Amino acid sequence: ENDLGVRQLQFRIESMLKLAARSYSVRTQKLYVAGTSAGAVTALALILRYPEKYESAGLVSTGPLNFETENYALNASSKRFYIAHGEQDEVVPVEGVLEVRKFLERNNAVVKFVSVPGGKHDLPPNVYRSLLRWIFPPRDFLQKLKSFF
Repeated sequence: ENDLGVRQLQFRIESMLKLAARSYSVRTQKLYVAGTSAGAVTALALILRYPEKYESAGLVSTGPLNFETENYALNASSKRFYIAHGEQDEVVPVEGVLEVRKFLERNNAVVKFVSVPGGKHDLPPNVYRSLLRWIFPPRDFLQKLKSFF
């Protein structure tokens, strides 16, 4: 398989979560993964390679799908994706990101696509605030916060 790097990263993530759980209250039933640029491509690969581990993915200025396996289409089904991309991104042209969006939607993923007019590869902070509100809606965030006390 051509996704050895993704499998190694997942192993490291699981190891770090286990280590953190020794000292902190860490819940791993619902994991979210997000990234920007190459980190977004990696987040996409993680959720599609390990759909049982991740609930949703936030992809900011993402690139194309680089780590395909035969189950990626099936694994996209019912997963949630937030994709934000600048219309003037010179590093990753928006056309490639639209292909990722089509792939996900064609395979029954739920996609929120945010096109940033005039946006380049580095997007403004409000994009990240929007991503956080999408992952943790205000009511959900407050409930999670209360659970710690």
